[in-house]
Amino acid sequence: MCDDYVGQRTGRRTGPRPLTAPRPAAERRPGCLECTAAGRQEAFEDLYDATVDQVWRLARLKGRGDEAWAHQVVRETYAEVWRSASTYRPTEHRPLTWVLAVTSAVARTGPRRDPGPWDGQAA
Repeated sequence: MCDDYVGQRTGRRTGPRPLTAPRPAAERRPGCLECTAAGRQEAFEDLYDATVDQVWRLARLKGRGDEAWAHQVVRETYAEVWRSASTYRPTEHRPLTWVLAVTSAVARTGPRRDPGPWDGQAA
């Protein structure tokens, strides 16, 4: 499945985008958690693009509008998604549902004070 996924991707990323600037909707491809679990960064990037708006809204809601806190929740959410993508079961959840559950868990426990740099490499 992951080999097919790479062939479907349109365009290449020219550099990192900030949290508030996802790829325009017309250029998005649905993210593939199975491919993310296999270490395919392009699948993770597409998953991020497809879900970041909803994750950001949920983080702001849980943080009662505290944008700095919400930013840390979003950052930690995607670090956790990268680390634990192999636990995703497509027969049990849709990808967005699973990512939002991770967001809720991170928000519930609170983001770490200094999550440190995250470069997209598996921990």
